[in-house]
Amino acid sequence: MRDHGLLTLALVPAVLPDVPGRRTGLDVLGALSVTGGLGLAVYAIVQAPERGWDAPATALQLGGAVLLLAAFVAVQRISRGPLMPLSVWRTPNLAGANLAMTLLGAAWIPMWYFLNLYLQQVLGYDAFPSGAALLPMTALMMVLMVGVTGRLIARFGTKPLIVTGLVVLAAGLSVLSTIDAGGSFVTDVLPGSLISAVACRWCSSPPPWRRSAGWPPSRAVWRPGSSTPPTRSVRRSGWRR
Repeated sequence: MRDHGLLTLALVPAVLPDVPGRRTGLDVLGALSVTGGLGLAVYAIVQAPERGWDAPATALQLGGAVLLLAAFVAVQRISRGPLMPLSVWRTPNLAGANLAMTLLGAAWIPMWYFLNLYLQQVLGYDAFPSGAALLPMTALMMVLMVGVTGRLIARFGTKPLIVTGLVVLAAGLSVLSTIDAGGSFVTDVLPGSLISAVACRWCSSPPPWRRSAGWPPSRAVWRPGSSTPPTRSVRRSGWRR
């Protein structure tokens, strides 16, 4: 594995295209402040149910997270080679696409978690059957990704598809919210999960195209990961029994 990593690093200069723009150093202060701020915020949220939201430790940690994230923004303003150039937020569509991805992560990831809990702890499924019960969602998403979503984007554009996907996702979650202890997989879990799967594919496919509109080539290296920090933070803070 180590040899593979070294080989990959050796091939990078020959394989990756040269991106025009200035050569700058690493934004160490920016990386430390944003990583520390997001990590501290997630830790505070995860621990708050046990310690209490009004506990001094929770308040201190959340306050520290805010200060670190504010420091990150300040560093980006003065850094010669910022980790996240603030000018990119003036790019059309970026903020809206990232907001859509954050909302999707906040709804979609906990839904998988609680569906697994319901299948195992209420319906009595073992680990493998409960995972297999969610395969229809995955299969439908793959079919939509390969044969449908791209055509819809080409015909209607990204914005209508993102908005429609969020509305459909709300409908799917509403169906799942009616599940009770006497439910079953076919009549309760399957319909809502399939509706949500359609919404997930419609919401997750268009944002990369929408974020890319109007970006200069020099920012291309930052573009693909622009929604990663908020989405992963939602995921990490939500996965807790």
